[in-house]
Amino acid sequence: GNMLAGDFEAQVHQSFANISETLARVGATLADIVSMTVYISDARHGDRFVELRAEYFPDGFPASTLITVTGFARPEMLVEITPVAVVES
Repeated sequence: GNMLAGDFEAQVHQSFANISETLARVGATLADIVSMTVYISDARHGDRFVELRAEYFPDGFPASTLITVTGFARPEMLVEITPVAVVES
């Protein structure tokens, strides 16, 4: 419910919270992510994203691709994370 427009760090934290919630629905966690593609709208946020990602993956992070894009469907978005997780059924 809070507007996160313009707040890169808040958007990253919210993205990981959303991913965690989605993974929890199938009994998985962030540790089950094997790769992720991260899109950012400003290359200057790249180093900060790497620092923030380390908070969520303290034992080492999954394979990751960081791509700078010219924009998103919603102009207030600054980051999008597309993870791939492997979960045993």
